[in-house]
Amino acid sequence: MQLKIGNIFVYDYYETQSYIGCLDRYRAKITITDTSRISGRLYYSYSKYIFHYSGNGTCAYNPFAFPFNLGANNLIRVDSISGKVYYYNPGLGCSYSPDETMLDSLNAQLNDGVHINCLTGYPNNYAYTCIDTNNVKRFKDSPTYPTHDRTYTYGVGLTHSSYYFVSTNSTINEITMMGRVINGIAYGDTGIFVSVHAISNNVPTDFNLYQNYPNPFNPATKIKFDISKSSYSEIKIYDILGNEVADLVHEQLKPGSYEVEWDGSNFASGLYFYKLVVGDYVETKKMVLLK
Repeated sequence: MQLKIGNIFVYDYYETQSYIGCLDRYRAKITITDTSRISGRLYYSYSKYIFHYSGNGTCAYNPFAFPFNLGANNLIRVDSISGKVYYYNPGLGCSYSPDETMLDSLNAQLNDGVHINCLTGYPNNYAYTCIDTNNVKRFKDSPTYPTHDRTYTYGVGLTHSSYYFVSTNSTINEITMMGRVINGIAYGDTGIFVSVHAISNNVPTDFNLYQNYPNPFNPATKIKFDISKSSYSEIKIYDILGNEVADLVHEQLKPGSYEVEWDGSNFASGLYFYKLVVGDYVETKKMVLLK
């Protein structure tokens, strides 16, 4: 797992529940944001940006359990010696690793069993078996219980996770990595279904960020920007407290002029900031959502 501040992982999430007749799809962007050292162990924390793009939203989706259920702390680490993946879980764990729960072991061999902690009774004593080591590490739990399945791809990270509970009231969850940004380099599909339109192929002389229009706006506004050379480009939206609320652009762009739309339907009226970051170039502007 490529845990480093600034690295980003984009997942597609599919869920269906037959007993309420729902089918929903989401995109989630996981960004490694910080580190914490607890009892001599280095944990990484992350933020999540969730985008619902299909279905009516009636499935019982829990965005805090994406792609792992890490509790309230959202702190994860990989032991550099054992290859075990842990998350911080105060009060639980084993005697050899207190206050943390093991998710998987990246050094597991075929048919090795992985017990997530030392507690007794389902689901606390959950165990997984390594069922595939051919360029991946794939873990699957006992068929006695609802089936969980996770796959790590060498040099990439967690690429697939699923949960199947097949009965008269079936639930199916599928999580698949679509892309990632590692050390500033984008791989695969890192978009969150926000359309970035090239409005001119003429090569601008400079990087530029223009005032959004309309402004004030309700509920949507457009942001135009120029890219003078092929660059990895970001546009993010922040609220008045400085919290990131949307990630509009996160991709490699060719020279040209572009336009992106932000829909503020799900946000409160107020002052927002949008920021363009392209290499060393950074520019921020204000805009007002007025409902």
